[in-house]
Amino acid sequence: MTADEKFMRAALAEAKKAAEQDEVPVGAVDRKGRKDHCARA
Repeated sequence: MTADEKFMRAALAEAKKAAEQDEVPVGAVDRKGRKDHCARA
C-alpha cells in the first residue's frame, strides 16, 4: 500500500465515523517535501 492509499483510507475511515454521528468530517493531509502531516477535526 502506498502512502497516498494509507492516508486516503484513514480519511475515509474518519468520514465514516463522522457520518455515523451525523457530523461533517473536516481534515487535511500535507505531503509537501515528503514530510507527512495529517490533521483531523
